[in-house]
Amino acid sequence: MAEASYDWCPALASILAEQAENEGIKSLTGPERILLLAYAAWGLIGNGGFQCFYENQSDMEDVVAAFTALGMTKTASYCRDSMKVFPKGKPIKDDAKRETWMNDNEDKVLNWMALVQVYLTDEWSAIDTHAARYIRDNLKQFKSLKVVDDD
Repeated sequence: MAEASYDWCPALASILAEQAENEGIKSLTGPERILLLAYAAWGLIGNGGFQCFYENQSDMEDVVAAFTALGMTKTASYCRDSMKVFPKGKPIKDDAKRETWMNDNEDKVLNWMALVQVYLTDEWSAIDTHAARYIRDNLKQFKSLKVVDDD
């Protein structure tokens, strides 16, 4: 039996990103926002590690919730652990202050982020499978997909 292909999942995330950019993030349904957030974080972390993510944004708690919603609980846990490098375990919200803190603590940040990054699992590479299941379970809430009832 051939393995299913879910190549369309990242394409849908790209469509949602364009919609959010053109119409605002509030134009997306809750499940659409979750999918977009998971793929956006997956791209940043996958291409540049957790450090790259934090250089660009601070909303890791939302990312943890998104990966949890997709059923990627191990990934969510490692994302949660990545926040421990920051004071009080929370990323600094202000971009300039977060950047300054990361630069001032570069060795600590690089060592911690690399350690956490190592533990990302096979679940990480299976994001399309998790996304497809999530989309199927929430299909009617994906406005960008035309759902046809068989009734």
